[in-house]
Amino acid sequence: MSARDFQISVYDCDSFNLVVYPKYVEFVNKVKRAFFAEKGVPVDTIESLGIDVVTLRFSLTNSGICRDGDTIRIMCEPQYISRDGIKLNYRGFNIVTNEDVFIAETDLIFLNGSGLQIALPDDVFSRLDS
Repeated sequence: MSARDFQISVYDCDSFNLVVYPKYVEFVNKVKRAFFAEKGVPVDTIESLGIDVVTLRFSLTNSGICRDGDTIRIMCEPQYISRDGIKLNYRGFNIVTNEDVFIAETDLIFLNGSGLQIALPDDVFSRLDS
């Protein structure tokens, strides 16, 4: 499981001092990239092989709030990993208020330079699936 903490600042918030939705998307993307890096295959390495890691579907359901000064911990766990795609589940947790903030999912696929879906090479897949 990958996890990252993000300190919320006033710049992450709207006029009501609540975190804006695009910030959650940004945080989830950073945790997704950390997941790949922790598996020993950073997204940049995959891209250097001519493979684009594409988010096919993103869903996020809010269940709480974060404000300026809070810290949100976002945890990422794979639901499944295959050669053709990965589904990652996320949980955002406000460690200041001790409350859940959101759950999210991403479905990722792999495309070649022509935009066609491809399977991951064996060495990349075996590291991600370990």
